[in-house]
Amino acid sequence: MCPPVGEEGSAVALWSNAWRALDALGVSEQLRHDYQLLHRVDLVRADGKMLRSFTLDECDAASAAAGGVNETRGVSRGHLLEALAAQLPDGAVQFSSDVKGISSGADGRTLLQLSGGQQLSCNVLVGADGANSAAAKHLGLPQANYAGYVGYRGLAKFDGPLPVASDTIRQIYGAGVRAGMYPLTSKDLYWFICFNADEAAPAPADPAGCVAEALGQVGGWSWGIREAVAATDPASISRARIRDRWTRGSFGQGCVTLVGDAAHPMVVPCEASSKEWLKHAPRGAYTTARTMRGDLVFMLSSHVQRLATSANLMVDADARAADHLAADTPLFHSDSLRPLVVDSMRVAVQQLAQQQQQQHGGQRGEAKLTLLLTWGGSGQPDLWCHAEPLLPRPKPPVKLLIKGLPRVNAKAKDSEWVRQRQALEQQQPRDVNEIILMGPDGSLTEGLTSNFFVVSAAGEVVTANEGALNGTVREVVLQAWLQQHPLVQLLDAEVEAKVAGCSEPLTS
Repeated sequence: MCPPVGEEGSAVALWSNAWRALDALGVSEQLRHDYQLLHRVDLVRADGKMLRSFTLDECDAASAAAGGVNETRGVSRGHLLEALAAQLPDGAVQFSSDVKGISSGADGRTLLQLSGGQQLSCNVLVGADGANSAAAKHLGLPQANYAGYVGYRGLAKFDGPLPVASDTIRQIYGAGVRAGMYPLTSKDLYWFICFNADEAAPAPADPAGCVAEALGQVGGWSWGIREAVAATDPASISRARIRDRWTRGSFGQGCVTLVGDAAHPMVVPCEASSKEWLKHAPRGAYTTARTMRGDLVFMLSSHVQRLATSANLMVDADARAADHLAADTPLFHSDSLRPLVVDSMRVAVQQLAQQQQQQHGGQRGEAKLTLLLTWGGSGQPDLWCHAEPLLPRPKPPVKLLIKGLPRVNAKAKDSEWVRQRQALEQQQPRDVNEIILMGPDGSLTEGLTSNFFVVSAAGEVVTANEGALNGTVREVVLQAWLQQHPLVQLLDAEVEAKVAGCSEPLTS
């Protein structure tokens, strides 16, 4: 039999296409009767300021193009499950049966080992078992990564009026914390709170501790979020470390496939920094650019060439590591990559501008753009672009720490370096702006994220040539310096010989 309402998670917001699917299954009528139509979104700040308000019809371009209107309702997950299961014969659905093992039978069918000891033989297996999917593990997909924050969810029940309008989704933004809510019925309200947290941070020991932690993240906030937490049964509040995994290409094998979070657990919206994003993304060649005056990209051609050069160096290095011959001709070319880069950047900048307008009332600053180029066995490129506000430059003097060995294949900007350098970053004091890498012979090559120069007492600029990635700012610095001064030394990672007598060390 079906589990009672409320035992299968909190709620889910169903948009127009989901209701069309429920119409086709014949289960939509009662759900429409029981749950309220949502029409508006309010984006607000934790201190009480309204940032922007708009209708859901403005968001659903597909419905508008078809001449219809958006249909969005929040539905109890337990109630939705009951409605779907009620359309099936008794005994067709078996609950509370965790999948402990998946194997292939002699007849080509798939065998499931269940927690109760039963074994099922399947013609088709569709894994819809979430971010920690047993089916995904069987297919060899990597474990989902921690996305950098924790989420609380709950269903509040009010005797009186709800703290939000009956047709409104409310999103509340704070520093490192985001919360939201929307009504299901005139008495029931779904809410969430998510906040940045270290993966190793322990979870509260009991429901009361969870309530305290959730309320502690929104202390002093307006907009009814604290009232929603207080109106929720503590035992029903869920806490989860949010995880994601980027699944590229085909992931089904034989009669086993995946859907939903089992296939591609994604953090939406993507609020992680570019560094966190790269740590959890597939390995590839990357570059980091910045906008100028809003719509121009500084040194665009250099960034496109860097992606092509880095990708080709990585492909060749991987081939040599596998005792394969390197390709006779480069796999990637800047001419073919440039249109992809420009289109990807344009979309990312536009979306960031819209977000800034919603959150900051139209104030728009410069953007930091991180591009990631990935490829499969066929060499077909996939290009991703992450956009975030460009942070101000640190005030001088810049403090440096010399620590760590130089990178391997330093001329390639390989996103694996973002993961490899984590141990050094964890040892970086808060007041240190950059770590400079040093070779076994004492040579200084580059920083974790920047190039390194020294200016000698004689006015000579010295910077490493080998063992360092030639950054775009480095390129501009050297060009500008050569126009005024003839003294530039490009050394093969021997900058240490000049440091003792230098008048000024610099990073770019």
